[in-house]
Amino acid sequence: MRATKQTITFRCYQTFRNRLAVFLLFCIAFSCGKKEENSTEKPKTSFDPSRVSAIGRIEPAEKIIPLSAEVSGVVKQVLVKAGDSVKAGQKLLEMTTETEAAQVQNDQTTIATRQAEIRASQAEFTSAKTKAANAQQQYQRLQNAYDQGAESRQNVDNARTEAQTAQNEAERLQAQLNVKRQEVANAVQKRDLSKLALEKRYVKAPENGLVLTMDLTPGSAVTAFTPLADFAPAGPVTALCEVDELFADRVKVGQKALIRHQGMNDTLAFGKVIFAAPYLKKKSLFSDAGGDLEDRRVREVRIQAENGQDMIFGMRVECVIFTK
Repeated sequence: MRATKQTITFRCYQTFRNRLAVFLLFCIAFSCGKKEENSTEKPKTSFDPSRVSAIGRIEPAEKIIPLSAEVSGVVKQVLVKAGDSVKAGQKLLEMTTETEAAQVQNDQTTIATRQAEIRASQAEFTSAKTKAANAQQQYQRLQNAYDQGAESRQNVDNARTEAQTAQNEAERLQAQLNVKRQEVANAVQKRDLSKLALEKRYVKAPENGLVLTMDLTPGSAVTAFTPLADFAPAGPVTALCEVDELFADRVKVGQKALIRHQGMNDTLAFGKVIFAAPYLKKKSLFSDAGGDLEDRRVREVRIQAENGQDMIFGMRVECVIFTK
């Protein structure tokens, strides 16, 4: 009885082992067949010949302008803040102006003094001119009388001398008046230069637009020609993007495009290509590393948004250009 049980157990074990071997062989065969089947499949591609995608950045059509002062100084007053819309010529920032303002006032006083002197000299010249004309008439009368034998030669000579003296005095006063007029012109020119120096103590809006940044405070030191604030000129909103060299020749001015968030299917705006650079250059908008050794060239393309949502300057977007 004991031997029979061992025999049955052994036979069951053999049957299980055989079935397991068959199952493993079946799995291996199925796996190999599946692998061979997959190896014949062609790789899928998302390339669409009717459109070109590129990463871009939202900018004003006239680009962002860095504002700076023409002279160095200390900030006296900040007249606007970031986000303010301004008009062309509007003062945005004032530096200390006491010295320049005093010079303008001094020049204005000099002009007023010279103008008063001109008025006095003009009166003298007018009087001398009248006196010279009268002396000339007196000389002519005596000369006529002498010609008729009714006057002495001495009186004629005296009258001629007086007339010549009066004429010389009038010419002297006229020359003096001309000098004073020139002095006024010089004083006005100097005053205008002082006003120009005073105006340089202000930073003004170059045109209508929007102040993007203004981080200065009164008392801050300002260095000439150093960027102080960012300014966006009024006008259309655009997306400046870089198209990879593989697709650069497919982009043309006038092609339709759409602008959306990077990696998303939402559409922020529709537009068209208004500029396509005539040459390829290195990546510059979104270079991840300064030491990037990848030798890829891009074509700079600008898309003008014609309608859509408000977009923030500087935001990264994806631009889809329809090439057909």
